Amino acid sequence: LLGKMDLPKNFYVEGSLRAGRIKDTANGILRDAIGNAYGYNQRANYYGWHLGAGKVFSYGDKELNVYAKYYHTHRNGMNFDAGGNYNLRGMNSDIATLGARYGQTGKKWNWYGDLAYEYEFDGVARGTADGANIKSADIGGGSMRLGLGVEVKPGENSPWSVDLNLTGFAGRHKGLMGGAMVTYGF
Repeated sequence: LLGKMDLPKNFYVEGSLRAGRIKDTANGILRDAIGNAYGYNQRANYYGWHLGAGKVFSYGDKELNVYAKYYHTHRNGMNFDAGGNYNLRGMNSDIATLGARYGQTGKKWNWYGDLAYEYEFDGVARGTADGANIKSADIGGGSMRLGLGVEVKPGENSPWSVDLNLTGFAGRHKGLMGGAMVTYGF
């Protein structure tokens, strides 16, 4: 569930709520002392929210959107047997983002680029294996994000749009991801 409210002088605020279930499956990655391989197939619930604010500067058919956002996500823990008892605790992710998105607007094909700095405040995974602590995994720290994309609108007054994008991360978070989103605005 996402909401966005436009304010005077091209300022805006936005927020979202989300919840769902994650499926984790691993085959043959856990091994006991004599080499037997084990796996697991587990599900865990999650929930999250975000708040953001920004200002849009218009330059003809181009826009610069400067924004700040804060994201919180909680994932419940899991308990399973795979050659021993594993108890993975619930974890939180808290990310602050400062960024700017520049792009073309008002056309059928609108390109954009997005550059942001993200800082993960938490993101520590903890757990036990047969009661002994597992070495924690920590994804906290700073990362740069660069995104490129295109938004396609069938017509000027159409409530439908399609967004195709590619995003790369450098720093604490590293990687590349792509996305496709179909939107209906009302």
